[in-house]
Amino acid sequence: MSQFRSVVSAAICVFSVLSAEAAMAETCPPLPPQSRMKLTFHDEFNTPALDTTKWTAVAQGGAQTINNEQQAYIPSNVTMAPGVGARLQAGRTPFWTQAYSSGEIITRGHFAQTYGYFEIKARFPNGNGLWPAFWMLPNSGAWPPEIAVVEYIYNPWGKRDGSNNPSYFIRNLFWPLGDTAWRPQDGSVHSSNSLVYLRDHKTGNTANSQVYGDWGSGWHTYGVAWYPRIMAFYVDGKQDFCWVEGPDTKGSVPNRPMFMIANLGIGASGGWTGTVDDSTPFPANMDIAYVRAWQFANMPAGAPDPVAIMNPAVSPATAKPGETVSITADVVVSGEPLRRPAIAKYSILNYDATNRIDTVDFPGPTSYGANTTVHLRSQYTLPDTLTPGIYTIYTCVDWNGDQQKEQCLASNQAPSITVVAGSRSDGRVTTGSDGLKAGAARPD
Repeated sequence: MSQFRSVVSAAICVFSVLSAEAAMAETCPPLPPQSRMKLTFHDEFNTPALDTTKWTAVAQGGAQTINNEQQAYIPSNVTMAPGVGARLQAGRTPFWTQAYSSGEIITRGHFAQTYGYFEIKARFPNGNGLWPAFWMLPNSGAWPPEIAVVEYIYNPWGKRDGSNNPSYFIRNLFWPLGDTAWRPQDGSVHSSNSLVYLRDHKTGNTANSQVYGDWGSGWHTYGVAWYPRIMAFYVDGKQDFCWVEGPDTKGSVPNRPMFMIANLGIGASGGWTGTVDDSTPFPANMDIAYVRAWQFANMPAGAPDPVAIMNPAVSPATAKPGETVSITADVVVSGEPLRRPAIAKYSILNYDATNRIDTVDFPGPTSYGANTTVHLRSQYTLPDTLTPGIYTIYTCVDWNGDQQKEQCLASNQAPSITVVAGSRSDGRVTTGSDGLKAGAARPD
């Protein structure tokens, strides 16, 4: 096609100690005809508003923002454009400490699937620092693994160093390496997309391919066919990148349910995506005509998430210092029980995650049976001296005693609460003899 103006990179760039040859020892099968696949999800975005039975418009910023991006995601930046579809719009609208606002939609809590074909038809904006993407994360809320179906980069290096590198889009796989043991690191933001470090775990395992060309000048389809041990990537219906898990890349192809994400990010200053400058057009739109998913015939079920933290919430979402809020989450356990002592807890951090306000145990069980869902609820009274602002609530579950394991909700899935100036409605200030807020569990 004439719009490609591209040279498809035949090389796979691998940024970890692995064998690319081993990964390419097999080939990817052709995509089955649609008559041999089952349509499991579709949204043509032809409704007046976003279909909230399929998507959640994300509200996140500050500590919830990943990759040091400069935007806050605001639900009002997700709209339906007549004759176009869904529109994720980025603008120079400051939100708290972030200079830009934008839109993101996710299917977590609505749809997740192991294996199959996933496709988006989208029109990306051109502009320095803009970072539109369609990608997938585990339904558990953890990271890695990650499947990045497409991330579009508009000539970031050309603006910075005078080179003639063209624009391109990239596809990524991120996967864990070795045994995973989780250790909390409250109060710090890490590149692993959550508030945890992974002991004996490397998050740098990455495979990617780059496809050069002006992908922001029109509509294109981007897809991934996900099989056990195999991933085939597609652009405009043509397979152009094949990844096969090899002996040195074991675990690179996920085998657990994953949900879909579409977002328009704003790259960090000095980052590989480039930096917004005076030439960047605002408002900038990522338009989506449709998102669809199919399941292949005779696919294995895949591995369930051992633990998933679902439906995290805080109510009310706006409160004053001294008022009590309800913090809830569901812990979903699959085939293996969480042996005691199993403790679910939440941490409250300020907007930039530079200060941990509190860590509190949820009241509830000290062990979790296999194939169970436990609804957790805690009443928490905000400190009377809490500074107005936006605070994020992170939920974690520890289990297995001396062989401690921990699952924490990824930072960009954590709910937030806005604390406004004022005092509690009854005018009273209640503290215990040790200074703890009445009704709040004792911190660790």
